Amino acid sequence: MRSRIGFQQIFILALLGCWMLPGKISAGPWDNADPLTVARAVADQELFGRVIAADTLRPKVKVHHDWNWLDSTLMSGVAGLYDRTSEVGQPVGRYLDYLSAWGAHDPGGYPIPILHGDLVCAGQTYIWLDQQSGKGSKHLAETDGMIDFILHSRSWGQRGTGYNNYWMRFWNDDIHMIPPFLAARGKAAGNQGIPNGKDGRTIAMEYARAYAEVLRDPSTGLFWHDRGTIGAYQWGRGNGWAAAGYLKVWEAIKDDPAYAMDAQWLIEQLVAMSRTLKDNRNVVGVWNADVRNRQVYTMPENSGSAFFIFVIARLANEGILPPEYWSVALKGWHFLKLSVTDTGELMRVQPVGTGPVVSDFETNSETYGIGAFLLAATEISRIPEKARATGDNVECIKVEGKDLEWSGNSASIELSKLRALQPGFPSQPELKVQTVIPGKRLPTTSADSSRVKIVGLPAGYFGPVHIFYQP
Repeated sequence: MRSRIGFQQIFILALLGCWMLPGKISAGPWDNADPLTVARAVADQELFGRVIAADTLRPKVKVHHDWNWLDSTLMSGVAGLYDRTSEVGQPVGRYLDYLSAWGAHDPGGYPIPILHGDLVCAGQTYIWLDQQSGKGSKHLAETDGMIDFILHSRSWGQRGTGYNNYWMRFWNDDIHMIPPFLAARGKAAGNQGIPNGKDGRTIAMEYARAYAEVLRDPSTGLFWHDRGTIGAYQWGRGNGWAAAGYLKVWEAIKDDPAYAMDAQWLIEQLVAMSRTLKDNRNVVGVWNADVRNRQVYTMPENSGSAFFIFVIARLANEGILPPEYWSVALKGWHFLKLSVTDTGELMRVQPVGTGPVVSDFETNSETYGIGAFLLAATEISRIPEKARATGDNVECIKVEGKDLEWSGNSASIELSKLRALQPGFPSQPELKVQTVIPGKRLPTTSADSSRVKIVGLPAGYFGPVHIFYQP
């Protein structure tokens, strides 16, 4: 059981343009919900525009997602959620309906010309659909164009690396877009339909090792985004792509003795990343837009964080990481839940980009972030119930800047007001507080037995202030 310290740790996160929820968000609408309930709410909102209470309800499907990498990542998460609900004896048929319709709809002709590696991401779910459909499915054959592109479309980024003639751009995003598809296809069909005669799993590992050789930072186990950013930043979502991609490849090869050494190599990379991630969380237990440079990139970011929680929880569930990593995953998961509105919308996702940003994305949502969230939820649901019950939670209260009492550039609020918003707020805490606004780290906040004092907010700041604390 988690040890108790003699004081509560309270953290303040002041965010300009913050998620505009009314008054109190301390518990959040999904605080007491199990992971699969939250995941279904988020999936329902994205796929059907509403939260659907009954697992058995199967509304008429109207596909509104495409085969781009954003939506394909979402479909990967929906497939994982369907698998998990089936494992627990509660399959949600509307998800299979939607995935099947997505795999069959024809907005522009499919197989579409594969002109970029990002479009290969859809192949992950096409192989999944092939396995669902059984013998005679057309879905595996429909990924032949992806194989042709990978083998015969050399990217400018590939030149000089010595890795055959494959398409290799050398962005860490590619680790999620291409190798998992290759590995899944290899597991399903070996070298069937691959002109060079190699098993798809073999090509996936050639990719995995090539990208590590070029982009991996051996001192941290993390990845630079591309060769032009080596030494510049270690982007949260970019490393999420890499970690999730490696985990998916491992899943496809782990049970085949012929790939035992490759599986072990992948685990070594993932464990190294997990150790660095454990030591570089922000005060609320997730990760910012840049994993290690939290002084500049101060905003919690949920797409990279969800991928990390997915990977860490899976490795802990497999016994590869020690049980203490369950606490890492659970604390992060609690914050992810706080970022889901009562209508099932996931917020705090950095928009499309190629690196970390300091801009405000508190109210932003993206389909790839939702896909990562669904993957995280499925793995959190596999953590033993007793461990989940004693996980490391964070609670949150939101106040407005106008409700603070100002003295120069210092502001404060009485603990009695906080307890009125949240009856469970500690009555006489000894505070360890950090106050942050986008792009700027502010001085440490102090407190006494009667009020929380915030030093360094912009004078007259009337935006939202989020107070995070461990109950």
